[in-house]
Amino acid sequence: EALTRRWHSLAADWCADNCPDVRERLYHLIGSGRTIEAERIAMRNMYVLMDNPARELVPGLLSLAESSESPDMAYTVAMISIRTGMMQEARRAIERIRETDNALGDAMESELELVRGDGERALKLALRAYRGDMETGLALGKSMVGSRRYKEALVFLRRSMEDMRERRCVFRMDEALRAEAE
Repeated sequence: EALTRRWHSLAADWCADNCPDVRERLYHLIGSGRTIEAERIAMRNMYVLMDNPARELVPGLLSLAESSESPDMAYTVAMISIRTGMMQEARRAIERIRETDNALGDAMESELELVRGDGERALKLALRAYRGDMETGLALGKSMVGSRRYKEALVFLRRSMEDMRERRCVFRMDEALRAEAE
């Protein structure tokens, strides 16, 4: 094991200078046990990681999230897990989210249920979670689209997009626009 960790450490250092893909460096940092550095890089690149999800990172990122004090770490892992179809891992990350933010946990579970095809449960969770922000509004809007409640969905999707613009963070705007187009 020590040899494997050493190899990953050397690979992580090589990636820092030679590999533009942050996911590759992160994979090696996690494999080497350099968790503080891995968490720092993951948080600095959370949107890149969520927009370009990599299944092979999920176990290591989940381990980081379970020991991290940052709620963003669990959110990042939940998003990657949902987008890669890793449902058990998504549930574990959502439980971690719930430790600090129950509404966001419900919103993320709603997104998970949409992927699983349980629109009724997704809507119930999203209604319970809604607090007028981007994350909960997007979950509610998407759930309402899934339940064919289109006029109501538009209200929440547009509120969600407005919150994105106000925050100057349009990370999930594409999802909101796709749901709005439906």
